[in-house]
Amino acid sequence: MDNNNNNTTNTFIIGTIIGGAIGAITALLLAPKSGKELRQDIADKSSEVYGKANEYYHNTSEKVSDAVKNTYNTSIDKAQEYMHTAKDQANNFMSKAGETFNNVKNQANIVKDAAKESINTFKSEVNKTTNPE
Repeated sequence: MDNNNNNTTNTFIIGTIIGGAIGAITALLLAPKSGKELRQDIADKSSEVYGKANEYYHNTSEKVSDAVKNTYNTSIDKAQEYMHTAKDQANNFMSKAGETFNNVKNQANIVKDAAKESINTFKSEVNKTTNPE
């Protein structure tokens, strides 16, 4: 809605400038003056209208430029924020994956040690039964 309101304002201002220029030229053409005075008045009014239009153009360009810069900076800030969040989440995931891997490795070592102990106990029992003393 703000953009539509701004567009309506810009259209109104442009229409006012054009209407003013047409009105000024019409008034000059209908005024009883000599050709030289009339040409000078037209030149003066044309220069004045050009100056106002140029000023309006530069003000609008500056506002648009500022809006683009603000949007760009906001976009960069948001992108950096999202990147930091993603990086933090990836680091958290990698940390948890490392912890899980270490836990599984430790459990595997416990099972391996228990299996070795069982095998040694089994060998000892087999030796006792095959070599009774």
